[in-house]
Amino acid sequence: MNKPVKEPKLLLSAPMRIALLLCVTFVCFFLVSLLAGVATSWGENITTPKMRIIAIVQDVLVFIVPALATALMVTRIPASLLCINKKLSLNTLALALLTMIAAVPALNIIITWNASIHLPESMSGIETWFRAMENNASGNIEYILGGNSIGDLIMSLLIVGIAAGFSEELFFRGALQRLLPSGMSGHQSAVWIAAIIFSCFHFQFFGFIPRLLLGAYFGYLLLWSGCLWLPVVAHILNNSIYVVNNWIAAREGLTTVAPGAEMPNSLQSWLLIVLSVALTALGIYLTRRSTTH
Repeated sequence: MNKPVKEPKLLLSAPMRIALLLCVTFVCFFLVSLLAGVATSWGENITTPKMRIIAIVQDVLVFIVPALATALMVTRIPASLLCINKKLSLNTLALALLTMIAAVPALNIIITWNASIHLPESMSGIETWFRAMENNASGNIEYILGGNSIGDLIMSLLIVGIAAGFSEELFFRGALQRLLPSGMSGHQSAVWIAAIIFSCFHFQFFGFIPRLLLGAYFGYLLLWSGCLWLPVVAHILNNSIYVVNNWIAAREGLTTVAPGAEMPNSLQSWLLIVLSVALTALGIYLTRRSTTH
């Protein structure tokens, strides 16, 4: 059985820890906003190279710097707080990644359902605002992904796949989830609170539910294993699948490759989804079990 993760002694109360993290994040976000404004106002308004630079700066300043700075200020062993000092189990990693692959058909259905949600007529103005935010976020991602060359694929994998996967997990799981009160329902509440904030931070209401579920899965991977590298690699895999799908679509001249573009309309499709759900549940069970043996 794995040894329990040593919990570092924290110097501040939970509300003070979260307030400190949010303050540092706000300052860094403000700096990124200024830099982004300067970058987009210089020369052409928006280009792929500019958006890629902004994305890298955002990953560093908005996610990595606040997580590291807060950890350094609240404990003498920040590596232990962020769970980056524990060896990654290859067996658990393999199970976690296979579970994510098995979940793709089921997750695509959730993505399609969430994207097709319509608010009541009385809230049409809010829905229009949400749709505008969704389109703006999608447009920014398209700029970052760039064209359809091998170089574009490599850059997208490095920025959207690796950099975003690592920086977001360091912030949302390593820092935010770990800084929440440790007695919250055996850490269960911390997992879901961090997942909700993670999904909200992307400002994409019509992708909120699938991103919430992914965030919760990453949170449980950290909770079960005590190793941040497990959800980091899982997050990188998820983002990289998205990048590769978009790159293939661009090569074939398609305008979109949003997974689950249509609801399944055949028995074979529904059987695939049921199989996906069953294999995902089995994968989660085996992953959890592998962290306790």
